[in-house]
Amino acid sequence: MTKKYFHHFLPFTPGVPEGEVGDVRCLQEMIYETETDGPLTVHLLGRKQSVDVVAVSIPTAIDDEKHLNWIQKIGNHMFATLRLTYTPFVDICRTTNGFLNMGQESDKACPDYEVILIHSPHGQSIENIDAANIAAVFCQTANKEMTPIIALLAEAISPWIPMHYKILSIVRALEILIPKENERFSWLDRYHDGENGYQSTKFNSQLFRNALPAIRTRCAHGGSRGKEAPFVGQAYADSSELHPVYSLLCRVLVDKIRQVHKLDIRLN
Repeated sequence: MTKKYFHHFLPFTPGVPEGEVGDVRCLQEMIYETETDGPLTVHLLGRKQSVDVVAVSIPTAIDDEKHLNWIQKIGNHMFATLRLTYTPFVDICRTTNGFLNMGQESDKACPDYEVILIHSPHGQSIENIDAANIAAVFCQTANKEMTPIIALLAEAISPWIPMHYKILSIVRALEILIPKENERFSWLDRYHDGENGYQSTKFNSQLFRNALPAIRTRCAHGGSRGKEAPFVGQAYADSSELHPVYSLLCRVLVDKIRQVHKLDIRLN
């Protein structure tokens, strides 16, 4: 007999140790609105000091072919949200073909997680998990406009991505958030002067609005018009030259998100 729900599990590293599987509980339940298949339920599962699993609960009445589409969309968005609201070190269990994904059929709306994975001692322990804030950011940004921006921000704070790629992610997010160039330039002008403005980075003497396209090009491994060398290599992750620009761009983007979407996100 067919069960009512299929619960898709997306586990995070390092996995739940065998002796602690019984401690996994639902930290937060969220509703993900879809245009074609109605609301889907998302459960954030974990222990007292760790988020361990995202469970996407899909009614078995929904066509199987649609399952993967919703799992990918919801899983990717939650992964990005957790990077911003939980810890930038969070990562998904992977196989050689991508994310590790498991499932469970059940008549219960809330899933029981009983999976034991190989445990590493390098897991994250967070003193106070703000599950309500994770849920709020996830739900408020689960739309076509904000989902790609949240994904880019998650890239921008990843500890495994070099600084020049982080800057590329922030610049692209800014372009999506403020698509009209004249409006984007006006917003950048607010951050040119002042103690913590672009001039204080001493990157170059141009206006911020004029300097940013060249910075973007160099971060993308291109040469600027002035034939300045592109930024290449892991060493730029600790670059004293790039870090002030990165910090400023974080502030530029976060301030705009706060103004437009009333979301309080911290990147650095």
